Amino acid sequence: ESPEAKAAMIEVVHAAAKQTFIDGFFHGDPHSGNILINDEGTICLIDWGLVGHLTMAERDDLLTLALAVITNDIDTIARVLLRMGTPLDRVNMAEFKAEIARFRAENLEVSSLGDSDASRMIEDFAGAAQKYRVKLATEYSVLAKAASTIEGIVRTLDPDVPIVEIARGYIEPLIKQRYTPQKLLEEALS
Repeated sequence: ESPEAKAAMIEVVHAAAKQTFIDGFFHGDPHSGNILINDEGTICLIDWGLVGHLTMAERDDLLTLALAVITNDIDTIARVLLRMGTPLDRVNMAEFKAEIARFRAENLEVSSLGDSDASRMIEDFAGAAQKYRVKLATEYSVLAKAASTIEGIVRTLDPDVPIVEIARGYIEPLIKQRYTPQKLLEEALS
């Protein structure tokens, strides 16, 4: 747990959050062999053979999902998860929402992202989608795997890195932009 390792892990989390929420283009296979640090201490991601592309609408769905998780809005979580994939069968919404509420309660304090086990929550979301036969869009599946991989690396090298807090630093400004009076007026008019 050297200061250099902590700084490197913080930078890796910043890079992943920026790629996901700002750029919409992310490294799809960020295992430890694909993350290097050069002599100047700069993080270098190599092997971009697997990447993910998120459209503005897909990033917007991720923001809606994050906001719904923060506010414990189970209805919105369920709706967004269904929109993020393709239901292969009719989904029993009451059971689907109960499943979401159960693992939401297990993973997070009420109304706060805190510093939870984000990869477990991602796995639970994916598991609920699979259980209710909702085929997640490929980009979200790649993103879920990449996020879990990064969290595993970071937690192994420095379990105290505030992953969720760093991600929140990217999510909250985007949510605030989304809900400016001007944006709300434009949406209402359209």
